[in-house]
Amino acid sequence: NQPKLVLLPEQNRVQFEFDVAIAPPLTSKRIAASLALSGSLRVDNQRHALMLVDPRVERMQVDGVDAVVGRQFGKLGNFVVDRIFKENPVMRFKEDDLRRAGVQFEPKSITVRSDALVIALDPVK
Repeated sequence: NQPKLVLLPEQNRVQFEFDVAIAPPLTSKRIAASLALSGSLRVDNQRHALMLVDPRVERMQVDGVDAVVGRQFGKLGNFVVDRIFKENPVMRFKEDDLRRAGVQFEPKSITVRSDALVIALDPVK
C-alpha cells in the first residue's frame, strides 16, 4: 500500500495514512497494521525544518487483534509518535531549497489548504 497524505484545512492539520509491519523481538511472527496519524505542521527556523506538532494516532487497525486491544495499541501509538516527532523533523530544508535569484529566504509559516500546503517565505536580511 502506498502512503497517503490527506489535507485537513478545517483544522490546519495533515494526516498520513500507511501500512506497517512490526516484527517483535523474540518471535518470528510479524504483525501487520494500518495506521492514520495526524498533526499540525510548524516551521522551525532554528533547525531549518518542518515539524509535526500535536501528533496523534487517528486510526490503528491491527490484523488479528480485537477492537479493545486495538485501542490499547492506539494509546501506546500516541505515546510513541509524540516522542518520535518531538525530536525528529518531517522534513529538513536545504539552503538551496530556499534560495532564488541570489536571495536567501526563510520559511515564516505553513498553511494547510484543501488543494495544497502553502509555505510563506520572507527574505533573510
